[in-house]
Amino acid sequence: DGLNAGYDKNFYIKSSDNNFRLNLSGFIQFQGNIYEGNNIPDRAMPVFNAGLGTINRADTFFLRRARFKASGNVVSPDITFALEAELAGTSATLRDGYINYHARDYAEIRVGQFKPPFSLENLESDADIETIERAAIVALLGLDRRVGAQLSGKLFDGRIEYAGMVLNNLGFGNQGQNASDTNGDKAVAGRVVVNPFATSDNKWTKDLSLFAAAATGNNGPTSASSGLTVTDIVAGVPSAPVVFGNTVPYIGGNQTQFDVGMSWIIDRFRLKGEYIWAHLNRRDVPVTSTYPYGALGLHPIQIGGGYVQLSYVVLDRPHATIVPVIKYETMHVRGDNIVSSFTLDSGPPVVMGRFVNPAEYDNNFQALTLGFSWFVNPKLKFMANYINERLGEDVIGSTLLRQGVDTNQNIFLFRTQLKF
Repeated sequence: DGLNAGYDKNFYIKSSDNNFRLNLSGFIQFQGNIYEGNNIPDRAMPVFNAGLGTINRADTFFLRRARFKASGNVVSPDITFALEAELAGTSATLRDGYINYHARDYAEIRVGQFKPPFSLENLESDADIETIERAAIVALLGLDRRVGAQLSGKLFDGRIEYAGMVLNNLGFGNQGQNASDTNGDKAVAGRVVVNPFATSDNKWTKDLSLFAAAATGNNGPTSASSGLTVTDIVAGVPSAPVVFGNTVPYIGGNQTQFDVGMSWIIDRFRLKGEYIWAHLNRRDVPVTSTYPYGALGLHPIQIGGGYVQLSYVVLDRPHATIVPVIKYETMHVRGDNIVSSFTLDSGPPVVMGRFVNPAEYDNNFQALTLGFSWFVNPKLKFMANYINERLGEDVIGSTLLRQGVDTNQNIFLFRTQLKF
């Protein structure tokens, strides 16, 4: 009987029977980062300097995100879609692009590009997280958008939620986003959430959720001359002379990771936390022809860490809602021992490890975040965070007998966010 248009949380155009609907929405985030020192590498990367240099931090203003999203349903409210583009940066990038079919409450099928079912904080929207940046362990292992197919649903009146996804192989950061797979294998990821008191009216227990997730797969580009370098694993292994005058590309391996955690909302309080652990086997090979012996063997690396976060709605008024937050996080990255050594024609033995120069790298990271969000209204939000982080380092290399460095760093972050 015609089309209707209006605004209900977002702009929309829909048919009178609701079988066709188009929603237009998005958000903009303007951010400022201020550092106590600007010559410390972003090793543990609790803060993403999107669009900035990856070695040294610098006090700066930048556009953190500018997202535009089109979503809705076609033919039936059960057949939905979403297309989301990132406009911040030098070029537009597709983020979400999927088709979703809600067959039953216990069976929903989604195909396309979207976030895999892994990590509570990673699955929460960038516009809704309560700290300005996610925890370091989530930023490293949370699994950004991937292309694949997912089956999910709810059982026992919502007491159990599940999701399982077959996807292109894992990799780090946004590797695999907007891309076909690099080998014939596929990764898998799955998540189970238990809401034991979902049907209860007790405010102390009804919003308690416990979850566990796992993901595994082979990853890495097929070429030895492209792709991730070994320095990417900790976002800034300290600069050092390289034996071969070049970085060592990461050309393959396998990765398995697990996640456990909880979320508990009691009236105006919210307590959440999770722990993520990953085991990786990596295969590296030098770029130059100086090393003619082919790829080195698989090398194990362990990464573990988590966070605990508490927030509280102090004021809940139409034009002044204030939510303070405190978060403690930790992460440990460890790579095992020297891999191989050989002698050049006229020189001393050369030690090769999985990292650029050090044969062993052991990095501890801790951070405490204090902050708040001020909602002028449901669409306009101001945020401020103070982060005190401690970076611990233990490097052993062919030319460094032992070097230990502990660095404390104070960071101030500010953000203005507008939804539409």
